[in-house]
Amino acid sequence: MGKKYRALRLDTGNFSWGSEAVARKTRIIDVVYNACNNELVRTKTLVKNAIVVIDAAPFRQWYEAHYALPLGRKKGAKLSDAEEAIINRKRSKKTQAKYTERQKESKVEQALLDQVMTGRLLLPSPPGLASAEGLTATCWRARSSSST
Repeated sequence: MGKKYRALRLDTGNFSWGSEAVARKTRIIDVVYNACNNELVRTKTLVKNAIVVIDAAPFRQWYEAHYALPLGRKKGAKLSDAEEAIINRKRSKKTQAKYTERQKESKVEQALLDQVMTGRLLLPSPPGLASAEGLTATCWRARSSSST
């Protein structure tokens, strides 16, 4: 008795890919680094500017649908039938021209490609985590505070 616990135990958050101007709700897998305290990493506590690992699947799926190119695949790897259908779908000339134009600007950095291949992305937690809106978006376990 004598302790107050304030916590939101969420395992998902809304993360954005800034250069592509797209945001997706994705699963938070782990907290891997916190500059101020290793205890917060051990207990998987999310605070402002903690480095988290998230699931890359929603961003990969968006990229493949938007550019009609595979992302994070090993060279020569076979795609599943569903993935093959999305990428090599029959399109009208106008739509195919649109995808061809998009593919000219579809460069992704090698570091990001390596992370997508593993299925995980390393991201800093959103800076708005200290605000109430940020707490609802990305928080596993808020710090417990003792009452006096």
